[in-house]
Amino acid sequence: MKRHLHSVLLSLALACVGVVAVEAPATAAGNPIILPAPNVVGSACAGSAGLLILGNSDGRRELVWLGTSTTWNYDGTVYHKYEQLDGSWSGAVSMGLHGYGGLAGARNADGRLEVFTRDGDDQLRHDWQDSKSSGGWSGWASLGGSLSSAPGCVGLNSYGGIRIAVTGTDVPTPLRHEIYQTAPSCCWSAWVWPGDGAK
Repeated sequence: MKRHLHSVLLSLALACVGVVAVEAPATAAGNPIILPAPNVVGSACAGSAGLLILGNSDGRRELVWLGTSTTWNYDGTVYHKYEQLDGSWSGAVSMGLHGYGGLAGARNADGRLEVFTRDGDDQLRHDWQDSKSSGGWSGWASLGGSLSSAPGCVGLNSYGGIRIAVTGTDVPTPLRHEIYQTAPSCCWSAWVWPGDGAK
């Protein structure tokens, strides 16, 4: 029943246009990886989720998830697989980082996909495509911070820059913090309070 419900939720999510964040209960065994129907185009941004369905600028889909090569959850190694030019799918490829709590993802103004997660040191990490629709990724880099939650994507600034929100480790009450691109597809601000900085 749970597996059927996850399939129904994924099918409903795929009817939407945009970067899709798929949500389901965390399970010890993980949720099965289900290939999407051919009707989603990525834009804007989404998170926090264990599985993201992203759209390359040429229309091919890309799945990014936390878990194992065959199941997704909210903690685990970051994997991706992508739709190839002939319509078939690549195998699952490890992106080489263990993430915690979920992922956020977005498409940059120049068309390159970018994903975000919390690492084992509670810092925000991001990885981005080397070139749009290439299938190659840069490798993980730290954006710092001290996170107690998975990242969420707030949206795009007026010039197309990505804006990411997290919950910090502030005491006694964890507070929300944001970081954003200071130019389209490039460069990151210092951490700010929600709504501060470039709009």
